Amino acid sequence: MFVCSQTSTICKHVSTTLLLLAAIFTAGNLRILELLFSQVQVAKYLVNRYKVCMSDVVILTPYREQRSKISELLKGAYEDIHVTTVIKSQGTKF
Repeated sequence: MFVCSQTSTICKHVSTTLLLLAAIFTAGNLRILELLFSQVQVAKYLVNRYKVCMSDVVILTPYREQRSKISELLKGAYEDIHVTTVIKSQGTKF
């Protein structure tokens, strides 16, 4: 599992794909939104801080509705970040 922190040396370990796994949400809507925002923030951090190509970042989430919300949050400058569900991504080579 990939973990991002300010002290990590991710630039040296970036391959062609970075997977950000969204948690399976069991809490209320507010907690879900907080987790969605954190996924988007990590993706933007990778692109801005470590200059990872947006097409190399993939956000996987368990549910279609979450995929839709994350895609909405990435509209504009970050649309090239791929967002998909875990099921839909099976068999896909990123």
